[in-house]
Amino acid sequence: MKQHKKSSGFTLIELLVVIAIIAILAAILFPVFARAREKARQSTCISNQRQIIASIMMYAQDHDEVTPDETTVWSSIKVDKGVFMCPTAGKNNLQPYIYSHYLSNASLGSFKDPMTTLVTADGAHAATVARPAGYVANAPAMIATLDNVYYCIKDLTYIHSGTAVASYLDGHVTMVQPTRGSGLSGDYYMYQQTIPTMTAGTYPYQNFDVSSSYFILNKTLITPNVDFDNSGGVPFPTPNGDQHNFCVHWTGSFRPLYSDYYTIYLAADDGMRLTLTDVRNNNNIIATGNTYWRDQGETETILSAQPIYLEEGVKYPILFDYYENGGGPAAARLRWASSLQEKQIIPNECLFLK
Repeated sequence: MKQHKKSSGFTLIELLVVIAIIAILAAILFPVFARAREKARQSTCISNQRQIIASIMMYAQDHDEVTPDETTVWSSIKVDKGVFMCPTAGKNNLQPYIYSHYLSNASLGSFKDPMTTLVTADGAHAATVARPAGYVANAPAMIATLDNVYYCIKDLTYIHSGTAVASYLDGHVTMVQPTRGSGLSGDYYMYQQTIPTMTAGTYPYQNFDVSSSYFILNKTLITPNVDFDNSGGVPFPTPNGDQHNFCVHWTGSFRPLYSDYYTIYLAADDGMRLTLTDVRNNNNIIATGNTYWRDQGETETILSAQPIYLEEGVKYPILFDYYENGGGPAAARLRWASSLQEKQIIPNECLFLK
């Protein structure tokens, strides 16, 4: 009798099980390998910028402790051309690193804190043209900027797994993570009593106390930025249906994007008051200002007659009061401008609860 040999091959189910196991292992291991490759690229980028900062310091030592000019820095320092290539940015990006505008032709002794003074970083910046004073209402003149020069933290590119490599004036190189603003904390108060008659040209509430009998706390909200124009009055439902008699007390801080002289603008219908302090100097008041606290259309005023010098990265505490009385729209806006910063609403990324 003829005997048949039993087949030793895999069944379809067994093949499918093996393929599924391989797919699972690949899904687990491929991200691990990708992270390992990016870690290697990141190490190369750190090494590149360490060599660049060392060359910049050598240049400064040879030039009476003055740093290279922003227009010629890359041709002034002596490093191999390969050092200017970031492997993560790719070979087509011929200028992946940016050099700080604030270091251009600067004396090393003029920097108070070398540990926090950025010199180079992963980044990009598109050149802008100069603008004359008054390009929009009350705006100061703006200077022209150059391609691939660092002016503010917005110029960084976070290409290394959500971080950027940056070098600092003391010689250290580190990873920088993006920071996000949290907005301001706003206490919204309704009026409990009849408001005294507003007299043109006076400030009946410039020293108002929200704990007084005039006011009752309605709600506390986190405000992304101060830019609202609500034709219905108060921007939330109220127990008594009164939509046109309220005030807001905002607290928090803002952090400038640039080290520069700033003009700060307050605009309100009806009234607004802002106090700016310096936490590094016992919270001394830098400036305080307000619009008229009276029934009026939206009116803009400047916080200080003289521009105020603010440093990039420093958080400046603010107390900000807004007053709305009577019918019509409720509007409040907080703007800033400088020679590097166009006139705009102070964005959420620059506002913090603390």
